Amino acid sequence: MPLTVTIRRESKGRRGKQVTTLAGLASLGDARLAELASELKRRCATGGTVDVSGTIVLQGDHRDTAEAEIVKRGWLARRAGG
Repeated sequence: MPLTVTIRRESKGRRGKQVTTLAGLASLGDARLAELASELKRRCATGGTVDVSGTIVLQGDHRDTAEAEIVKRGWLARRAGG
C-alpha cells in the first residue's frame, strides 16, 4: 500500500504567515525525512523544517510543487483544508 501524504496550508498560530505542511511521513525515519525536507526546500526555494511529530513545514504556500514532488515519488497526495 503506498504512503498517503496530507498536504495543507496553515496560518493559525503563525502571526498570519502561511506555511505548507506535509503530514503522514513519520514512517520514513529521521534520515529519509530530513533528506526529503531538504529536497523540497530546494525545489520550492524556501526555508522550512521537520517538526518533532514527523511533519515537514515549508515557509509559504507551496502546495502545488509539494504535491507534484510527492506524486513523482509514487506516493498518494491528499489536500486538506483551504
